[in-house]
Amino acid sequence: MTDQNATTGETRRSILKKGALATGAAAGIAGCSALDGEEGPAAGTDTDGGAGEGPLGEGTEPDGEGAVEAGSGKALMFADEFRGGAQFRVTSPVIEHQPEVEGVEDGSVWSDYNTRVVEYVNTQEDVLFFPAEDAEITEGRVYELHDNFTWLSDDAGDQGVVDVKFTDVGQEQIFDPSDANVFDEGGGKALVRWGNYRPGAILRITSGVVEWTPRDDVAGSDVFSEYNTRFARWIGGGNFQIYPAGDASIEQGRAYRMTPEFDVTDPEGNLVTTELERVELPEGVATGTATTGDDTAAGGGTDSPTGS
Repeated sequence: MTDQNATTGETRRSILKKGALATGAAAGIAGCSALDGEEGPAAGTDTDGGAGEGPLGEGTEPDGEGAVEAGSGKALMFADEFRGGAQFRVTSPVIEHQPEVEGVEDGSVWSDYNTRVVEYVNTQEDVLFFPAEDAEITEGRVYELHDNFTWLSDDAGDQGVVDVKFTDVGQEQIFDPSDANVFDEGGGKALVRWGNYRPGAILRITSGVVEWTPRDDVAGSDVFSEYNTRFARWIGGGNFQIYPAGDASIEQGRAYRMTPEFDVTDPEGNLVTTELERVELPEGVATGTATTGDDTAAGGGTDSPTGS
């Protein structure tokens, strides 16, 4: 799959770190492997989805609407960081920095938008967010992305920027992974790529065991003989691959939470072993139970989610 991000990962990381310094949260940002190449492999690959998967496959077709609904705001995002329906918290003030995106001229677009850093509530993934100048958005508040998006420009040299809408979330509606009820049974060990290790985040298993050959960066690990391959979906996030142990109690359609316990598994540091605990989600949480049988069915190389 062609990489649709004209902005380099280094440029994005530099803006994110600038936002961290602006809020005094540099330590928290530096701990995220997706933001610092020295912490571990970058999140997401073009076959593994993860923190870098593209827009949702269902419910995210361009809606063709130019107007913003009452109570909603308008913003731009990078397509591979968009999670339709997900809640996010604004973690920075306005950052005096504009991204460099091929085919998108500064004067024609970015002068109407600010730059912020936001954190997805469930996965604690930090991404860049560009709210419109007239959008009502406040540092520290939680908002929710609408499912739909539109491409920023049909004739831009790069199609990696999307136009999105978001709505303020009331305090009682904020999703808290710690509110989930933990079952006494279920779960077990699983392998995940470093970029998909999100301690405390809740995921749902969306497939049975599938036939899959891991990419070269982890294919050399001899541990796969004891592990299966499945697809999973973050609550309010996107699809990725996970490799539960053969003796783990993992069921399709069930929800699990990653624990803070982990071990680096392969010599290159691309895989970690973690524990999954079976949980029951609070009532009213939209989880998405659609399944994906293989990479092609999931929307090509990005394992694009198929549920909301």
